[in-house]
Amino acid sequence: MAFSYAGSHPANEFFVEMVEKRCNELRKTIPDFKDFEFKFWCAENLLETFKQVENQFEIEIRFKNNLPLDDISGVDQAYIGYIDAPELMKLIVDPNGSIRRNVFFDNVRDFQGGDNSVNKEIANAVRNDASTDKFVLYNNGVTAVASFMKNLGSNRFLLRNYQIVNGCQTSNVLYLNRTSNSFEKILVPIKIVHTKNPDVVSKVIRANNRQTPVPNEAFLALEAWHKSLQEHISIESKRIGETIFYERRSREYTLLDRTPEKKRIIGLHGMIRAYTAAFLQRPHMVIANNPTEILRSRGDQIFEKNHKFGPYLVAAMLIYKIQEHINKSEGNSFLQKYKYHAAMLLVVGIHKSTDLPDPKSKQANKLSDAVLTFCINQEKFSGALKIAIEFIKESHDKYIKTRESNSRNPPSRSGDFSEYLLREFSNS
Repeated sequence: MAFSYAGSHPANEFFVEMVEKRCNELRKTIPDFKDFEFKFWCAENLLETFKQVENQFEIEIRFKNNLPLDDISGVDQAYIGYIDAPELMKLIVDPNGSIRRNVFFDNVRDFQGGDNSVNKEIANAVRNDASTDKFVLYNNGVTAVASFMKNLGSNRFLLRNYQIVNGCQTSNVLYLNRTSNSFEKILVPIKIVHTKNPDVVSKVIRANNRQTPVPNEAFLALEAWHKSLQEHISIESKRIGETIFYERRSREYTLLDRTPEKKRIIGLHGMIRAYTAAFLQRPHMVIANNPTEILRSRGDQIFEKNHKFGPYLVAAMLIYKIQEHINKSEGNSFLQKYKYHAAMLLVVGIHKSTDLPDPKSKQANKLSDAVLTFCINQEKFSGALKIAIEFIKESHDKYIKTRESNSRNPPSRSGDFSEYLLREFSNS
C-alpha cells in the first residue's frame, strides 16, 4: 500500500512508526504472506514512478561483440564493446518508427540538429561508403544505463527502463540516416551499465559528457529538482492559460513536432537571470554578469532542493510578460534596459513589502499565486508595469543627479541603484 501526498516534505515520524508496527503485527498473524509493505510517496516519488511506468518497454538486442567488466561497486553488471547500427535502433526507435525522445531525458543536451557542425561530420561518416567501416574508430559511441538488464545467452540481452546518457547526437544522426546504403555495416561503440544506484548514474553522466565542452551549470539540469520544476512550470502555466516552458537541456524543445514559440521558452541561463532579479532583488547582477558567474557567487541562494517551485515560475512569467509588452509597443528602449528592475518592483508591489518570504516557505507559494493572478489580467498588468517604469525613470533621474555615473558604470549595473530603488519604493 502507498499513501501519496502532493507535498515535498518527509512523512511524519509518528505515522511511519505506526505503520511499521502494524506491518509487523500482520506478518505474525498472517504467515501465509511473505511481506507487508507500506510506502509514503511525496510528489517527487510520484513523478519518478510515473516516468518509470512510461518507460517500462522491454527491448531485446543482440550484442555480439561485448566484454563483461569485473565487479564494480554500485553496479550489478556492465558491458563494453560495439554493436551493429540496426541493433542500436531497437533502443531508440518505437514500434511506429519514431524516435523515443524519452530515452534521452537524462542526457545533458538534447539533439542539436542536423545542421550542427559536429553532427554534419557524423552524418558524412555514415553516408560515405569509404568511411562506414571506420565509424567505430571515429565515434565516441553511446552509453546506456538500465535499471533492469538480463543476459539471455547467445549474446542476447533484455533491457528495461533505460536511458541513453551519452551519445544523443550520434543516436539521432544515425536515426536520420538509417536508410543509407551502408547503414547495416556500421558498428557503434557502446557501454551498457546495469544499476539502480542514482549516485552511480549521475557520475556516469558527468564523466561521459566531459569528453565534449559542457558548462558545469548544465549538469544542474539533470537533478531531480530541475526535472520537477520543468513539469511544474509546464503544467501550472498551462492551467492559467499562458503556457511557458523551462528548457532544462539545450534545444530540448526545438525538434518537437509542435515546437513551442521561441518567446515562450526559458532556458537555464534565462531562469537564473529571472529569479536573481525578481526574488533575490539583484537586477544589476543580471546586467553586469553572465549567468555562470551569478550561479558561482549566489549558488547558495538559487535552485536549492527545498525551494518552492512557485517563485521560479513567477520570475519566468514576469520576464515573459514584460518582454511581450515591450514587443507590442514602440519606444520602449528604457524598459528593455530596466525590465529586470521592473520585475523586481512588481513582486515587491504585490507583496507590499521589500522583505520577501523565504523561498522554502508556503508564504512563497502564496505570493507566487498572487503574482500569477496579476500577470494573466492584461489590463492590470499593463497598468502596473507603466507605473513601475515611470517610477524607475524618476528614480533614475534623481539618482544620477546625486551620484557619479558614467557609461562604464550606469545605474542599471549598480547594486547601489537597486537598493536605492527599493528604498524609494518603500517610502512612496
